[in-house]
Amino acid sequence: MPHKKSLFTLLGWSLTILLVGCNLPSPSGSGSSGGAGGSTSASGPCANSVYPVTVGNTWNYQMSGTTNDTYTRTIQTVDSSGFTDQDTFSNGVSRTGKWNCAAGDLTALDPVGATTANVQFSGNSTDFQTTALTGVTLPAHIQSGDSWNQTLSLHGTVTMHGASAEASSDIAIACTAAGSESLAVPAGSFNAMKVTCQDTLTITVTTAGVTIPTNLNFEADSWYAPGVGWVKTISSGSGLDTTIELTSYTVH
Repeated sequence: MPHKKSLFTLLGWSLTILLVGCNLPSPSGSGSSGGAGGSTSASGPCANSVYPVTVGNTWNYQMSGTTNDTYTRTIQTVDSSGFTDQDTFSNGVSRTGKWNCAAGDLTALDPVGATTANVQFSGNSTDFQTTALTGVTLPAHIQSGDSWNQTLSLHGTVTMHGASAEASSDIAIACTAAGSESLAVPAGSFNAMKVTCQDTLTITVTTAGVTIPTNLNFEADSWYAPGVGWVKTISSGSGLDTTIELTSYTVH
């Protein structure tokens, strides 16, 4: 049986990276690449105050800390009820997500990717399905002091060194807007809304007939710039500390 701590580290890391999609937003910005974000006059059901949802919009990110990697996020499709996005990591692994839009409120219907999420690294992998989801991922308009929640349940498998285990997780995310701040990332300097989220994961792993439960707690500070989108996240907790920064972008 894979070592318990290694199993939870793999599962926690995977969920942390995949749940980056849960801390996202949406409007339609003017075409730009790099530099400070400006206001946007987006319209339609996906018109959010801090994130441009237009087909072809692309953001490049770098991760450091527990995991060092780069990836690209692209808006693939947009229709009257929602949109899809895709994250492509440096090793070619991708995560595709579906979002619902309602009067600017954005909800990740399957935060860990389409109907199934599969992440592979160092010969190990996780494969999950979202089985239940409630709440809103990102409200249409965010002001300092606003708060919102989202919950979801996942079920699937985690594989380490050729040994597989059944896994499930219940996740609760509680977010609060802290207000606008000035910050600099490799893509430029921005005046961005800071959002702090508390994530609680209750994970159960079953392998060789033995069921092992545990809890993981994370805090993530994320910043979103109007007309640009998500520019930075610093997450910490349970020994899985990660910083993600925007390195370049193109929005239309």
